[in-house]
Formats: sequence, C-alpha cells, structure tokens
Amino acid sequence: MRNRAIAQVKKLSVGYHSISLPMPLDNCPKCNHRLGAPLKSSGRQVCMKCGWSDKPRQAAGQPQRQKPAPPPRDLTPDEIHKILSKAAEVSLNNMKPKGKQDPTLTGE
Repeated sequence: MRNRAIAQVKKLSVGYHSISLPMPLDNCPKCNHRLGAPLKSSGRQVCMKCGWSDKPRQAAGQPQRQKPAPPPRDLTPDEIHKILSKAAEVSLNNMKPKGKQDPTLTGE
C-alpha cells in the first residue's frame, strides 16, 4: 500500500454532530520507514528512524512555564571566609588515610 503524505480524516457521527479525527499514517512521508501507533500522551506520531513528527513539539502540548530563579544573594566577606575555611578543612581531611580521617568532617 502506498504511503499517503497527508493523513486521511475519519468522520464520526455522534447525534447531530460530526467529529473529524486524523487517521494515523502507516509509513513516514520523509524516509518511508514504518510508523508506530501515535503516542498516548500527546497523540503525535514520530518516526524512529529520522525523527519526523506529524505535529511540531511545541504544538503537541502546552509549553511549561517555570518561575524565574530569584536573583543570587551577595555573600558577606565573613560568609565567604567560613565557606572557604570549611572546604579547606574537608579537603585536608580527605587527603588523610581512611583510618585517620575525622568522621565528623564530610563534604556536605
């Protein structure tokens, strides 16, 4: 059976209303590779070989909007000194043999 470049439309009649649903394609129009069933989450058909899709990614679902990260807070010189001192202490502890390491000093 020859591949159809444009999906056929199937009409369903429900009472006085008719609904048009796109029919899934059998083969990829770009590379002619066999296409699987549409994805359950978005209804898109995607070719495993070349990546062709019947709907662009943005059109498949609503774009998720994330809150912008709060601006970084400036550290005081004392906070910077404490962080660097702790890092140096942990680093020196890690250089010791396992038996002589202080178990209270961790990298966390």
